[in-house]
Amino acid sequence: MGTGQTMLTILAMLLMGRLILMVNENNANMGEAVKMSEYRITATSLATSYLEDATGKEYDEKTLPPYDPPTVSASTCTSPVSLGTDAGEVYPNFDDFDDFNGLDRQDTLRDLTGKIITAIYHVVGKVQYVKISGSTLVPETAVPTYTKRFTITITSPSILTDNFSYAMRPPEGAAATPNIQDTLVFSTLYSYWRLR
Repeated sequence: MGTGQTMLTILAMLLMGRLILMVNENNANMGEAVKMSEYRITATSLATSYLEDATGKEYDEKTLPPYDPPTVSASTCTSPVSLGTDAGEVYPNFDDFDDFNGLDRQDTLRDLTGKIITAIYHVVGKVQYVKISGSTLVPETAVPTYTKRFTITITSPSILTDNFSYAMRPPEGAAATPNIQDTLVFSTLYSYWRLR
């Protein structure tokens, strides 16, 4: 084998090695992207379950049975500073929508043996009165209204803004950006309607 053939063989091996490295790096990136998608989908499902649970409850303590609909008005509902659980109420045994104010839980999904099968999520809930003015929502903290907003914020050390930054290398000489924990925020409105 001549010098030319040896050089071509070495060049081919170098190209093959580089190709194998690129394929492995791409596979690693795809694995991280799949994990991030799984964590975000799980967090979204978790938030949706809390939002649906809250909207399945009564609007306010004053609307719990037995109540007299003609006597329920926005001004007789729970004051904005008193939104939250009543004495002795703990999740999941809430009886009205605003009990979710101040919700602060660690949540996760486990298999039948109790082993954690996904990330650990920190869930925080806030309920506030809002006023609908045209097409905008105005947070209303001074007086009760017929509409409340429930906002769920979910964070997790596993949900990062860029968990695979090695694939997106910064320009030469620039510092690499660290992975930053992402925050997912979901909210729903809940209004009280009564026939007069």
